[in-house]
Amino acid sequence: MIKTALQLYSVRATLLGDLKGHLKEIRAMGYEGAEYVNFGGDSVERIAEEMGNAGLEVFSIHTDINEMIRMDEAQLIRYKELGCRYMPIGWLPEDRLAGGPLYSETLDTIKAYSALAKKHGIQLLYHNHDFDFVMAGDRHRLDVLYADTDAEVLGAELDTCWIYSGGEDPLAYMKKYTGRCPVLHLKDCVKEGGRSGFRALGEGVLDFAPIVSAAESLGVKWLCVEQDEPSPDRTPMECAKMSMEHLKALLK
Repeated sequence: MIKTALQLYSVRATLLGDLKGHLKEIRAMGYEGAEYVNFGGDSVERIAEEMGNAGLEVFSIHTDINEMIRMDEAQLIRYKELGCRYMPIGWLPEDRLAGGPLYSETLDTIKAYSALAKKHGIQLLYHNHDFDFVMAGDRHRLDVLYADTDAEVLGAELDTCWIYSGGEDPLAYMKKYTGRCPVLHLKDCVKEGGRSGFRALGEGVLDFAPIVSAAESLGVKWLCVEQDEPSPDRTPMECAKMSMEHLKALLK
C-alpha cells in the first residue's frame, strides 16, 4: 500500500518554533510520514523523536555531497536506528553534474557511499531539479547520471514540478524509471514553472490524477508532498493541509 508524507522543508519557516505542535498537526492532516532535510545541529535526533511521538514515520533523510565525502559510518548507523530507509541526495552543484570537472569524482563518491549505506539497509536516491534537464551532449544530465549508475547503487526521487520546469512530462519520466523511484515528490507550480511560483497540489498546472493513479504500479512506495515556498497569502501549514486534501481525493 502506497504511503503519504510531507517533506519538512515545506514548513521550515515555523517548524522548529513549534516542533511538537507542527508534527502533531501534520499527522492529523493525514500524512503517514515526514521526510527530513538537514536543519543543522542535533535537530535530526530531536525531530525524529518528536516524529515518533506524533506517529509519523522517519522513512527518508536527505543527504548532500559533503556528508557523502565524509563517509561517516557512525552517522549512517544513527540514521538506520531512527528508521531511515531512503537517503536522497538533495542536489549536486554545477561542477559535479554530468559534463562538469568533478563529475567522475562524484560518481566514485556516490558508488562508495551507496555501498556503505546499503550495508545498513539504506537506499541512496537522487532528487532532481530543473537544472538536471540541461543537456550534456545529446542527453539530459539527469539521464546521464542514471545511465552511469546501476539502479541498485542510485535510485530516483523524482520531483514532478522540477521535471515540468525542465520541459519534460512527469508521468513519462516516472514510466522511464519504473522500479527505480520509491519516493516521488509531488510538487505543483504556476504555468511558467517552479522558479516563478510554487502552489499547493491542485492549485497549479500539474494534473496529479494520472500521476497518483500510476505511481504504485511504477514502483513508488511513498508520495511525498513538497512545496518550496507557500502559495500567496497562505502559510506553509495551510498549503500542506490543502495538498493533503487534494491527495486524499485522488487516492479514494
